[in-house]
Amino acid sequence: MIQNKYKYTIWGLIIGLIIAALAWIVGIIYNDLTLSLSAYIYLHKVYPVMWLIDLLPLIFGLFGFYFEQNNYKIENILNEKLHSETEKTHKIQQFINNLIQDNFDASYEYSEDDKLGQTLIRLRDNLKRSREDAIRRKKEDDQRNWISEGLARFGELLRQNNNDLSRMSYDIIIHLVKYLQINQGGIFLIQDDENGQPYFQQMAAYAYDRKKFANKKVMWGEGLIGTCALERKSIY
Repeated sequence: MIQNKYKYTIWGLIIGLIIAALAWIVGIIYNDLTLSLSAYIYLHKVYPVMWLIDLLPLIFGLFGFYFEQNNYKIENILNEKLHSETEKTHKIQQFINNLIQDNFDASYEYSEDDKLGQTLIRLRDNLKRSREDAIRRKKEDDQRNWISEGLARFGELLRQNNNDLSRMSYDIIIHLVKYLQINQGGIFLIQDDENGQPYFQQMAAYAYDRKKFANKKVMWGEGLIGTCALERKSIY
């Protein structure tokens, strides 16, 4: 790890030493000298540039160190940016997968300059509104179809049994209980007693998939049925 970290520094020192050594050898051969300390001193007296050549290992080493540090910083910046982009790509992929699975409550954090993030959020909101609109339209269509089908069905029942009030009452309440998917129901007609007081006479009753004997009489204002009639309000 240390060798890799200071690779360019070491190579700079080596190259500087090689160049300096070659300069010394050339100087010794050119001046017909022998390799000795006195020859080294002589070359430096005659050629002052040799002092600069002596510094070549240090100069090349420092240059290699500077290049290495700068390259190390650039590499760290690129690695951090790559890591950030990889993480961002992963978050975008997760967010899009949530949208594909109709999870429109998924969140995505983005900065002010993140145009892609802002676009994804707008896409999510548009998809969410589209789904809500589609659900609402389907519900409205189902309600309209349910009402239309019910009106047609009960209209047919009224036409078939308009001469038999008892049978028509049972047919209507049986179909109404099943159509509304409730447990029980009954049909009452308003009649007047011998004193002219109105009351409700039960004409048909149906509960838990069975016909019930209809003989109930409810006075005006009595019980839930009488109270509804008296107050003219539904009781849920």
